[in-house]
Amino acid sequence: MKKTLLVLLLLFSIGLTAHAETEWFKAYQYAYHLKDEPGGGWQNWSNWNRCDIEVKIDWDEEVITVFGGKTGRYEVTQYVDSFEDRKGGRQVKVKIVDQDGVQGVMRLRIEQNGKAQIYFDFTYGTIVYCIEKK
Repeated sequence: MKKTLLVLLLLFSIGLTAHAETEWFKAYQYAYHLKDEPGGGWQNWSNWNRCDIEVKIDWDEEVITVFGGKTGRYEVTQYVDSFEDRKGGRQVKVKIVDQDGVQGVMRLRIEQNGKAQIYFDFTYGTIVYCIEKK
């Protein structure tokens, strides 16, 4: 039930059709910040970097794939939350495991103006992609 509600929320929030099983996006810029080693604080966010990367979200298989220099494959393991953030955007948060077995969190954020970002949060750092529907 939560998966169905999650999918519907995401589909309607970013203007997709309700029958979609796999959706493709284009990431056009990204930024990141890393944690200092060992056990240090967080570094500042990087500047925004241009990119031309495809992102595939397979709703049925619950897999997110980012086709960049190194392809990242992230399996959804648990729905966490859906909420409105402090800036008025809507976020959906799920736990993920990457292709190397590293656990993290994926956040899909849709701003009030319809722009969307996808965040991948891990203990060592975060990367965010600005995405648009292909």
